[in-house]
Amino acid sequence: MNMLSIFQRQKLVRQGLSCGKQRRRATEAEWRQWLETGPGWRLLLVGTAGAAFCLLSLARASDPGGWMAALLEAALVFAGSLLALPFLCPEAGARNSRVLLIYLVILIHLGVARGVVMFREESGMWVHLIPAAFAPMMLSVLLGPVAGVFGAATGTLLVAVAMGERFEAVATAGLFVGLLGVICTRRVRKRQHIIRAGLCCGAAGMVCALAFGLVEGVAAAEALRFAAWAAAVGLLTGFIVNAILPLFEWLFDITIDVTWLEMADLNHPLLQEMATRAPGTYHHSLVVANLAEAAAAAIGANSLQCRVACLFHDIGKLVKPEYFVENIGAGDNPHDELSPSMSALIVTSHVKEGVDLALKHKLNSRIVDAILEHHGTTLVSYFYARARQQQRDALEGVRILQLREDDVPEVQESTFRYPGPKPRSRETAILMLADAVEGASRSLEKPTAQRVEELVDSIVRKRIADGQLDDCPISLSDVQVVAERLAANLKTMMHGRIAYPKDDDERPAEKERGRRGPDQSSAALPVAPAKAAPAA
Repeated sequence: MNMLSIFQRQKLVRQGLSCGKQRRRATEAEWRQWLETGPGWRLLLVGTAGAAFCLLSLARASDPGGWMAALLEAALVFAGSLLALPFLCPEAGARNSRVLLIYLVILIHLGVARGVVMFREESGMWVHLIPAAFAPMMLSVLLGPVAGVFGAATGTLLVAVAMGERFEAVATAGLFVGLLGVICTRRVRKRQHIIRAGLCCGAAGMVCALAFGLVEGVAAAEALRFAAWAAAVGLLTGFIVNAILPLFEWLFDITIDVTWLEMADLNHPLLQEMATRAPGTYHHSLVVANLAEAAAAAIGANSLQCRVACLFHDIGKLVKPEYFVENIGAGDNPHDELSPSMSALIVTSHVKEGVDLALKHKLNSRIVDAILEHHGTTLVSYFYARARQQQRDALEGVRILQLREDDVPEVQESTFRYPGPKPRSRETAILMLADAVEGASRSLEKPTAQRVEELVDSIVRKRIADGQLDDCPISLSDVQVVAERLAANLKTMMHGRIAYPKDDDERPAEKERGRRGPDQSSAALPVAPAKAAPAA
């Protein structure tokens, strides 16, 4: 907000025309975008990381010849990793913050390894005390298994170069333990799974220590001692990774599956308030979450993120729940007393109200994006059609009375569209389709399988034709799979039930009890049949 707008707001407050408050807005800072994609920052980041790796590698030797060899080897490994990163992890390689995360974790990995060297013994078994699973596990949990493999390869090679001795043992054991750490953390749904992965890496380190001790002729007691230490190092690595993951999530704005599961708790205050004040919206959100989660899993999108976004996407309806059809019930419709443009304004405002509530309760930034994008710039067609009909009726009346047609205001389509933006991720696109399909399915009187499929196909085609999916990285084949999954789940959820036959020999007392209705006290029902029969 600039200074001029601040003075204008204060003037309106003094005149009693403004409350002085401003709605919270989710804005994309230009400086943050500049930091993410700026080539200057990328060059500075790469140069700093390369210098740090070279300095840690230079400490391995005391003679100038050893320094030059260490510098050259470290520079070659680092340059090779820079060339491979855009091909292995294109999404991470395109963002400066992700590049910083990857090389920061590898730098910590290398620093810890250099610390282990300070306490090495003459036997050479000290190489098995290096926490080789740290970088692979961290990157696998934060950015995915491919990034974990990248961290295992790059980190192990840099550690082997920095050690300057026992290259084969460091590289072999480091790759084995690191890749096992990636395998064990490829799908982490609970925090104890990270501890279990650390235990597996410790077992792998113990096997490596025993194997190398046997090959190198180390005494059995010595080999067993280092094997036990290797197992402890692996387990300790799991505890450390589990402890510092929240810090890295916060610093780099990353949400892992464990955190998504924690946010899917239905005891969140906003969801509890929705269940009480807007039960129709609450039920709608649960159904949409189930539909979207299955569709996201079918195309390999983040199903947990999709589920959480669906649970919170309509929290803005808590401000005026009685103006939305799922909460109106059998009472009077408040929109009957409003003009179509006012009704459309109230309906579309639930997006801004939802962002306001999400920022107030410090929800995840991706949830805020989902609230903003789940309607895109679609048209509120019901009220737009009402406005067009009122315009036609007014024009007809003007012609009858022979008045000027210019006095009838035009119906602007932009007035009846959501503010957007359009979906910018696959998860939000799935949410948009699931939300529209679930809401439209309520209007089907006889939801047969064919009608459900035609409804889903019609909605998906309209969204594509309206350009709502143009800004998100989802292919037409993925959209087809999502439509098929939504239709299949809707057909299952809207199945009919058989009509149970009634017993014609129902006793008179039971018929009388049925006529009295369910509000009668159950304590008065168990009476003697002989006394109940005459009452019928």
